[in-house]
Amino acid sequence: ESLYSVSNFIADVARDRWGVPRDRTFVSYNAFEEGLFAGEGFRSFKRDPFRVVYFSHPSKGFDTALAVLERLRKVDQRFNLRVFGGNELWGGTEFAPGLPDGASLLGLVGQAHLIGELLQAGFSLQMQARDEPGALAIMEAFRAGCVIVASPVGCYPEMIADGENGLMIPGDHAD
Repeated sequence: ESLYSVSNFIADVARDRWGVPRDRTFVSYNAFEEGLFAGEGFRSFKRDPFRVVYFSHPSKGFDTALAVLERLRKVDQRFNLRVFGGNELWGGTEFAPGLPDGASLLGLVGQAHLIGELLQAGFSLQMQARDEPGALAIMEAFRAGCVIVASPVGCYPEMIADGENGLMIPGDHAD
């Protein structure tokens, strides 16, 4: 038997913490469905450099995304945040937080809808404290052309080259 992992980070966890032998691990990053990006309608989307997206479970940096939006809007009111996902991603009850001006919660949407939204966004916020084992969100945001702004936790440092294909923000994600 072998262990498949979606990042070197999680493969190292399996080896170092769980005792899985190195020769029994295999790493292959998450992929995305290219066909979702190839539709005729998706080519007509216009990118909004002021649109920021957060798409994940709230525990993966939702509060930080809201704080970033508030800071950005002090500089330019055109910045807006579109939030996708939520507690339902992991079987929880949906939440309806009070959102600041410029933020909208769209919750769970179909994958084609999400891809259309990503293709219109300038940035994807992925700032969190928890170690990320292998975020599909990275690959989808990359493919959609978003600039990823992330914390250097878990698999992010092996996937994001700071200043080249995204921005890694050092220190506490909430700073």
